[in-house]
Amino acid sequence: MTYASNATSTSLTVDVLCAGFACHDLVFDVPHHPGPDEKTRATALLNCGGGLASNAAVTAARLGCRTAFAGYIGNDVYGDFHMAELQADGVNTDWVIRGSEPTPLSAILVKPDGLRTIVSYRGNSEGACGGQYDLSSLRAKSILIDGNQFTFAQ
Repeated sequence: MTYASNATSTSLTVDVLCAGFACHDLVFDVPHHPGPDEKTRATALLNCGGGLASNAAVTAARLGCRTAFAGYIGNDVYGDFHMAELQADGVNTDWVIRGSEPTPLSAILVKPDGLRTIVSYRGNSEGACGGQYDLSSLRAKSILIDGNQFTFAQ
């Protein structure tokens, strides 16, 4: 398995660093959650990036903060889509690790009352960041760490 980050030795200062989990979400609006051996037809589909740290990075960037995301996103169609979304929202992705493990994927079934059921696939992405993550060239005023995927060098 191969992993790579775009981070350079150049120092970067951001308002918010969000570090941790990113996934790709397929959100289906459904009339009800299906039971065993039951099919249901979705009334709408949202195809978007997700994950606690990734969502927080997008939110901070949309609020006008200089924001960076650090975490794992696979080199696949879902990862490419997610990276494009992050970059379009102004999130710095230099500290994203890309690799051969698939991007985590979630199918989310949402009923009209807002109750949801989530099925997730993470593969081996939780170990994909390879131990410690060096953010020594990054300066952040605020840091959100969601506790997923990697540890930080001291």
